Amino acid sequence: MSTLQMKKDDLEPKFIATLRNADGTAVDLTNATSVSLIVKQQGGPKYFKGSAVFIDRSNGIVSYTWASGNTDTVGSFQMEWEVIWPTNRPETFPNTGYDTLIIGASLD
Repeated sequence: MSTLQMKKDDLEPKFIATLRNADGTAVDLTNATSVSLIVKQQGGPKYFKGSAVFIDRSNGIVSYTWASGNTDTVGSFQMEWEVIWPTNRPETFPNTGYDTLIIGASLD
């Protein structure tokens, strides 16, 4: 699990992650059909799901490019990656717990 810190309304850096199995090995995404990032504000209403891209399928590396409105709310957020396999069945990573996004206030 990882923690990413950003300022309100920032759209960089891209969120790049290595998806891992429960034993810590990288997930082989060679056969996956799609990947998305799901973000939910802890204790708040903000939620979004955005399409992500595969960077290195065999080593489980994926990336999400922030879109306008994704980072417009200050707070703490839980994140998980949803992979769709050829059977059209989803699997989420990390398998337990969540990645964390912390969005801090900017000076303006």
